[in-house]
Amino acid sequence: VNTTGAGDAFGSGFVAGFMHRGSVDEALRVAIVNSNNVVQHLGAKPGIIRKYPTAAQLRKVPTTPILASARHEH
Repeated sequence: VNTTGAGDAFGSGFVAGFMHRGSVDEALRVAIVNSNNVVQHLGAKPGIIRKYPTAAQLRKVPTTPILASARHEH
């Protein structure tokens, strides 16, 4: 696993997800999808997602206590 760029990918994914829907839950899911994809490639750029994740991709992110608590913010 190459972790180069994982933190940046998480941060950019979170911002993109939050701007897209205004939801912390979805922002965290997009961040996880983006950083997960980055660590599967060598270097920081090759794994960055180029399109917003589909609903099916976002549903694959396991629910955690952090995501569950984010749902109760509103």
